[in-house]
Amino acid sequence: HINRAQNMNFLVAASYLEIYMEELRDLLKPNSTTSLELRERDGGVVVPNLHSVLCKSVDDMLNVMHQGNKNRTVGFTNMNEHSSRSHAIFLIKIEMCEAGSTLVKVGKLNLIDLAGSERQSKTGATAERLKEASKINRALSSLGNVISALAEKSPHIPYRDSKLTRLLQDSLGGNSKTIMIANIGPSEYNYNETLTTLRYAHRAKAIENKPVKNEDPQDTKLREYQKEIAELRKLISERQKREKSVHREKKSKKRATVARVKRESNLLQSDEKSDSEVEEDDEDNDCEKENEQDFNELDAKAKEELMKEREATALLAAKLQELEGALVKGGKNILDTYTERQFELEKKLSEIAERKKREIEMQQQLELQEESTMEIRETFTSLQQEVELKTRKLKKCYAKCMALKQELQDTRDEHNRDRRELEMTQNELIKELKRLLLIIDNFVPAEVKSRLYTQAKYDDEAEEWFLNGNMMLSSHQVVSRPVADPSRRRPMSEYALHMIK
Repeated sequence: HINRAQNMNFLVAASYLEIYMEELRDLLKPNSTTSLELRERDGGVVVPNLHSVLCKSVDDMLNVMHQGNKNRTVGFTNMNEHSSRSHAIFLIKIEMCEAGSTLVKVGKLNLIDLAGSERQSKTGATAERLKEASKINRALSSLGNVISALAEKSPHIPYRDSKLTRLLQDSLGGNSKTIMIANIGPSEYNYNETLTTLRYAHRAKAIENKPVKNEDPQDTKLREYQKEIAELRKLISERQKREKSVHREKKSKKRATVARVKRESNLLQSDEKSDSEVEEDDEDNDCEKENEQDFNELDAKAKEELMKEREATALLAAKLQELEGALVKGGKNILDTYTERQFELEKKLSEIAERKKREIEMQQQLELQEESTMEIRETFTSLQQEVELKTRKLKKCYAKCMALKQELQDTRDEHNRDRRELEMTQNELIKELKRLLLIIDNFVPAEVKSRLYTQAKYDDEAEEWFLNGNMMLSSHQVVSRPVADPSRRRPMSEYALHMIK
C-alpha cells in the first residue's frame, strides 16, 4: 500500500514489550534493569520510555520481532516445554501525510500474544512457576471481565484491574477495530481449555467499536521530522546565499584593485622623467605592492571563511539526508505488475465483495422474516396435521431448552473447576506465607520484627510491599554470626529459650 501511494510520506516505527509478573519490560532493550511505567494522556495510555525502531520494509519489522522474541520469558511445564510466562505486545505506529501538506494521519496496530490460561493440576507448576501462573490467570480474568462489561454495555469498564487491560483499553473499547484469533486443541485432554477459549472468543464477538480517522494529532514524530527538515533546508539556503555574497564581494574587490592599478600606471607613463619623478615612481610602486599584499591577505581570509561555510553546509546537508532517509516515500520501487489500473481493479473487486456480503446478509434476514410469517399465517386442514406440526415445534423448543441447560451446566462446572484451582493456588500461597511467618517469629529479633511491621507499606499500583525508611542494613554490611553459649551443647533460638523458661 505504501509503495502504491503517490506523493505521500510515511514514518513507520515498531516497539515490543512484555508483561511479566505485572511488570512491563522492553524486549528491544534486554539489558535494562528498570521496569517501564504506564502514563495516561489525551491520546490514551502510553509507555513513555519504550524504545522504538524505525522500519523501512517488512524485513526490518520482522527482524525487530525476531530480536524481541529472543528476549521473551519462557519456562518449562508439564504441558509445554517452552511455555510463555508473559503476555507480549508488538506495537506498530504509522504516520502519513501528503507531500507539501501539514495534515498528519496516525494509525496504530497492536499485535498481542496472550499467554494461555493454566491449570495447576495439569502444568504441575510450583514455586516461581506457580506465581507466574497466578499472575497470568489474574490478567486473563481481568481481560474477561472487561470483555463481558463491554459486551453488556456496562457503564463502568474495569480497565484498571491489570496492566494488560490498561494497555488494551484503546484496542477493546476505543477508536479501533479488534480481531481475536483463538488457538484450540483437538485432543480430548484439552477439552476444558478449548471450551474456555471458545467462550472467551464468543464474548469478544459481542463488542462493537466504531473507528474514525485520527487526523492532525499533536504527538506525531512525522511532524517533528518535517519541522526539522524545513529548518535545515532554510539554514542551508541561507549559507548558500552567504557563500554567493562572499564570492561577489571578492570579485568586486579584485576588479576595483585591477582598475586602480591600471589608472595609476597610465598616469605615470612618460618619455622623460626627472629624478623627483623617479622617486615618485618608486613610491607608487611601493604602494602598489602594499595594495597587492593587502588584497592577498583579504583573499586568504575570504577563502578560509568560504571553506568553513562549505563544511558547515555539508554537515547540514548530511543531517537533512539522514532525516529524509528515515521517511518512507510512497510511489517508489513499484513493481511493474502493480500499475494504477490494477490498483483501481482491486478497489472495484473489494467493493463488489462488500456488496455481495451485504446482499447475502439481507437475503438471510429476508428468509427468516418469511419463515416467521409463514408460521403465523399457516392454516391447518385437519386436527391431526395441527397436532403433528405443533409436536415438531415442541420438540425443537425442547431441544433448544436442553442445549441451554447443558451449556448452563457446563458453565457451572467450569466455574467450579476455576474455583477449585483458585483455592489450590490460595492454599499454596497461604502455606508459603505461614512458612515465612514461622521463620520471622523464630529467627528474627522482636525489635526488628516490630519495626518491620510498622514500616512496611503496600503499593496498590505496583502490588508490592516496600520498607519506608532505612531500617535494614546496607548490602555491604555483613551481619556477624552470634557466638554460641559455651554452657550449652548447641546454639538455641530466642523462641526456644523462652519456651524453656
